[in-house]
Amino acid sequence: MKNTVPFSKLFIILLLAINSILSACNRSEKQNIDSNLQNSPVLPQVTIPQDIRGVVNSIFSSNVSIETIGPVSVDDSNDTVWNEGSGSGFLYNKEQCHVWTNQHVIQEASFISVLKDNLKSPAKVIFVDPFIDFAVIKLDHCENIEEAKLADSDLVKSGVSVYAIGNPFGKNPESLSKGIVSNTNRLIDKINISLIQTDAAINQGNSGGGLFNSEGDVIAVNFALAMNSKGSGNNGVGYAIPINRYKEAYERFLRHHSPPADPFIDLELTNANEVFLGTETNVSREGVLVTGYVNDFFVNDFFSTPFKENDLITHIGSKKVISKRELKYLLWSEYEAGDDVSITLRRENEIKEIHIKLNAFDTTDSHTSPSPYEGLLGMRLEMWGPSHAKYDAYKNRINTPIITHIANLGPAHRAKIRSNQNASQLGANYRRQFIVSAETIVGAYIEGQYYPIFDLEAVDKVSEIAYSKKIPLVLVIDSWKNTQIERNSPELFQKVKRGYFTVYPRPYTELESTTKP
Repeated sequence: MKNTVPFSKLFIILLLAINSILSACNRSEKQNIDSNLQNSPVLPQVTIPQDIRGVVNSIFSSNVSIETIGPVSVDDSNDTVWNEGSGSGFLYNKEQCHVWTNQHVIQEASFISVLKDNLKSPAKVIFVDPFIDFAVIKLDHCENIEEAKLADSDLVKSGVSVYAIGNPFGKNPESLSKGIVSNTNRLIDKINISLIQTDAAINQGNSGGGLFNSEGDVIAVNFALAMNSKGSGNNGVGYAIPINRYKEAYERFLRHHSPPADPFIDLELTNANEVFLGTETNVSREGVLVTGYVNDFFVNDFFSTPFKENDLITHIGSKKVISKRELKYLLWSEYEAGDDVSITLRRENEIKEIHIKLNAFDTTDSHTSPSPYEGLLGMRLEMWGPSHAKYDAYKNRINTPIITHIANLGPAHRAKIRSNQNASQLGANYRRQFIVSAETIVGAYIEGQYYPIFDLEAVDKVSEIAYSKKIPLVLVIDSWKNTQIERNSPELFQKVKRGYFTVYPRPYTELESTTKP
């Protein structure tokens, strides 16, 4: 009988042999690796980029979105119209609840709202400086907003990373885009100071928002975007106003509450080197030439100015001026409202010195006062129904109150409620007027209770209930649209949507402040 080894034992012996061989190989490979590491040069440490979540949180914490409602006006067709706007800003002074933004964001706004984390605060303008497009608005409360930290914009260099924040198109609050600084001394026609150019995406609605560095500090304020020949933006070319210019303007506000007015506002100015270039003349080519007057007004008894056409302005004080941009910036940066300024000019080959006093810029806004109205909602209503059918067939379809006018800064205006919109067209020898769209009140909610509305008395009733309880009223409004105004057909006048509007009923006599909701 042969001695045989079971197959299972052979398999175990084979595994042990393989393991022994592999262990020897690993020891040898480890020795080789250790030897190579000891003999190789020291590799530089890889720097892991800092987590930017803290920076982003810092940016978001101070940013706000701004909504505006322009003044109500009545056009030729007796329509109530206004413009809605949007922009951005950031909190600078938490103690005073001061938000910085661009002046053009809030220009001619009847009502301003600041939005942050689903909370809305009314705001009012307390300071504007048109020269650098700067505005300070004051909120009723700002507990949920943090102060922004400001950098020194004079130290900003091309190539550094930046973040632009804003509310693009008024529908995307707290949108963040990343880019770099492309240039720190860019000049454009819209403003007389040097701007920071960035390729971070900036769109309409970003105006007034901060341009932040990698530490979360504001280096500039988003101001404008470059448009291509087709009129579209976001081409990687955006402009921001250096934050140091806004610091200077804010300090002026704390001192005088007003920047100086532009003494050359009524003059047409041209750089002398552009006029005299290539011409034979003994007149200096350096300075700013007065070439005319705004709206073609010339010096006469009705237009008072110390300057005359063809005056060549050469100095402001002791400083030479070469361009109108330099002239304007010098007056803004080195003088205050009320200062006497010496201006040297050449008039018909004679050197003259003129002294002017800089007036304060008028920051009052004629659109911030409410217009009187009756009732509690600041709107005018009518009933159409069957009685109008013989004149306009489509009016027979609407049996609830239609809004025909909105009072400026009244409760309905603040709630962004619109009135009916008309259009007119010339037909044969007479002009016909058509209803293009209509807004009708169909119901209201008070403390969750729904009240259907069928007549004008019902509107008065729900308004009085809400006013007596000092609580908001939610109006349910249907929008109607006439799809083809050239044909007066009921089938073409259709209901297109339903909206819900929060209104705070109050009489005109209680509108003491435009900052209340």
